[in-house]
Amino acid sequence: MSSIIKVDTIDEKTPTSGVTIDGVLVKDGAIASSFISGLTDNNNFVLLKSATASSSAAVQLNNFRDNTTYASYKLVIQDLVMATDDTQMRLTFQSGGDTPANITGTYYKAYNLQGVNNTSSYEGVNQSQTGEVDIAFNLRSNGGSYAHQLSFDLTMNDGTKGICSAIGNNLIFSATSNGNAFGVTVWAARYGGVNATGIKLVSSSGNIASGNFYIYGVKK
Repeated sequence: MSSIIKVDTIDEKTPTSGVTIDGVLVKDGAIASSFISGLTDNNNFVLLKSATASSSAAVQLNNFRDNTTYASYKLVIQDLVMATDDTQMRLTFQSGGDTPANITGTYYKAYNLQGVNNTSSYEGVNQSQTGEVDIAFNLRSNGGSYAHQLSFDLTMNDGTKGICSAIGNNLIFSATSNGNAFGVTVWAARYGGVNATGIKLVSSSGNIASGNFYIYGVKK
């Protein structure tokens, strides 16, 4: 014998607990995706860490590496303003969880710069720096429409395989030539058996006046 209950509304007995119907939880007008057969998780771009700069000597994004889950990482920087004109953004890989130490040694980079609204053209090859590496150049201290929007692809060595790298392809309004825009591609690396769990960003001179920093993981 079967029975049918006809009602207009089923309300939860315990506030904020939802209602379970044949094992399916209905809560706040929604059903969790785990209850829907055939539905796959297509969220392959996951926010892992974020930070905001405000007259900051450094920005650290710590303890985000999970190479089992993520194939690579994306650093996104929005509305970046430097305290000093014509400075570089420098990156150091770090190791040690939430209280990390800098990964020292030799960092390498190459870059290509092309004028977007001018005829400038520069490149640098086989360049090395100790303990850090420049990943963005000629940055400005005035914000508004000139604030920098940057992104970089990162790989993080776990101490056994791979390299630590940062690759960026960005448009920068130069601090040295007001109004001139440059397309800049940079390749930077710290290779060797280093166990990188996070990164640190600093200005080559003065503080980072303002900006928002995000690390996303790209799922395998």
